[in-house]
Amino acid sequence: MKKGDLKNNIRGGLDSLIRSTSDTSNVNDAVTSKSEDTTEKRVVHCNFVMNKQYHINLKVIAAKKGKKEREVLKEALDDFFLKNKDLLEG
Repeated sequence: MKKGDLKNNIRGGLDSLIRSTSDTSNVNDAVTSKSEDTTEKRVVHCNFVMNKQYHINLKVIAAKKGKKEREVLKEALDDFFLKNKDLLEG
């Protein structure tokens, strides 16, 4: 494998690891301007280690809901942030 091939394979970050295999949308579609929707912020790519069972559960739930894994993960994070809103406002 050439160095350039490795760079191209890594570019997708977390999104490339958890997106649906049928996903043909562009990651940049997720970026919205503040004038369009104030609840959406700029998208950042994050790489992190996840418990294998969490990953399996994420994939199963996404498949059963007919959604992308990142959409299901966003729902879970939205609920978590809402639950801990007092910690964010302090």
